[in-house]
Amino acid sequence: MNPSSFFQNRSCDHFPCHEGVNPDEFNCLFCYCPLYALGPDCGGDFRYTDSGTKDCTGCSLLHEGDAGVEIVKRKFGALRALASVEQVEQGSRNPFPVLVPSVSLEDLADSIEPFDAAACQRARDKWNAVAKPIGSLGALETAVEQLAGIAGTEDVAIDKRALVVLCADNGVVAQGVSQCGPEVTHAVATALGEGASSACAMAHTMNVDVVPVDMGMVDPASLPVSGSHSIPGVLDRCIARGTSDISQGPAMTREQAERAIQTGIDLVVSLKASGYQIIATGEMGIGNTTTASSIVSCLFGKPAAEVVGRGAGLSDAGLATKIRIVNQAVKVNACDPGDPLGVLAGLGGFDIAGMVGLFIGGALYRVPVVVDGFISAVAAYLATLLCPSCAWAIVGSHISSEPAAELVISALADNCDRVGVSFKPVIDAGMHLGEGTGAICLIPLLDAALALYNGTTFDQEGIEAYEVDPT
Repeated sequence: MNPSSFFQNRSCDHFPCHEGVNPDEFNCLFCYCPLYALGPDCGGDFRYTDSGTKDCTGCSLLHEGDAGVEIVKRKFGALRALASVEQVEQGSRNPFPVLVPSVSLEDLADSIEPFDAAACQRARDKWNAVAKPIGSLGALETAVEQLAGIAGTEDVAIDKRALVVLCADNGVVAQGVSQCGPEVTHAVATALGEGASSACAMAHTMNVDVVPVDMGMVDPASLPVSGSHSIPGVLDRCIARGTSDISQGPAMTREQAERAIQTGIDLVVSLKASGYQIIATGEMGIGNTTTASSIVSCLFGKPAAEVVGRGAGLSDAGLATKIRIVNQAVKVNACDPGDPLGVLAGLGGFDIAGMVGLFIGGALYRVPVVVDGFISAVAAYLATLLCPSCAWAIVGSHISSEPAAELVISALADNCDRVGVSFKPVIDAGMHLGEGTGAICLIPLLDAALALYNGTTFDQEGIEAYEVDPT
């Protein structure tokens, strides 16, 4: 194919919007490729092959003629290419406006392909051939089998792994529900960008890349610290400068909640394009145990006293205030538990909404996404309410010490069971640090399990294999 014929694709319905642009400089990949629409976040490098195939180095999607459009439709559901137009960030390869696909949650749910039960079974068969007692690694074996079903192959690999830490501020902090304010969110986000936070220290030992994201922190200029709108090393995906106070009204609009979810999905797209094979979820946002507890109180019909914990270490008086504010938030917003998006918009935070997108994106792009603690589990549960078919890509890590953690994990496990996977956190260590530290603790356990999974078989040892219990 002659590149100029592609760049001057006048059969494209959207070509008129490019009038005045030099066709020799314009790149139409954003119409063909959902990854390229991410601008500087796309890890691909456009090229033509000898056969005329449009391809990107490092990209898992292959775009051959009109099939490229079908790939986009399959991955994004009912594509609405003209839903919004955004200017690409400064420094992008493509200096022209990008048409950003926008789809409804219903479309996304319809786009998710089923869990690959055959690959999961092949992984189980491979485990049973390893020279060890059948099932002797317990939940770790099940986790590896789930990874196989997610990826669609028994050749499980998690060599490139990321921890995505979504940072956001919550207006409800003004009610005294935490020991500190948004200046701490900003300080920890800065440390994340510098690679100096608690999560970064732990991730370094596990070969996990930390990806901090500003989903909606307050304006640093308003804080008693120095700073700018953009924190070095932190991706700027800010929906708004903090949420509104949930004790007085909704945290955000439904449109903002949807944008935050789409942002999480887009992050998965970008990471998948960059070769990441597993994503751990983390968050940083003062006041987010209050928002998460409010969501749980509403969805499960529980009084605040049964679901609210001390968070980062509240005193008895602080805990009493937090319980009162959660009850007030649930009453003021009067969200319908049958409308999970409404509950998220009314009582949630931009970090939680972004994580909902990460979990949905994991299923869309067949990337395992690991739940961290209480807040992350609430986001995962919301994701399964909004998009039940995404549950098979959600992987458990640990059980938080927050009071409502087991309630949420149990409900999440039920939703995972419905799509044929077992959600079972393998670590119970009373952790509640946040930042995704619990989620990444699963990674070395999986590494150890995979070392055995790919190890010596009964045949290689010349040993008769154990019989598999048919029950």
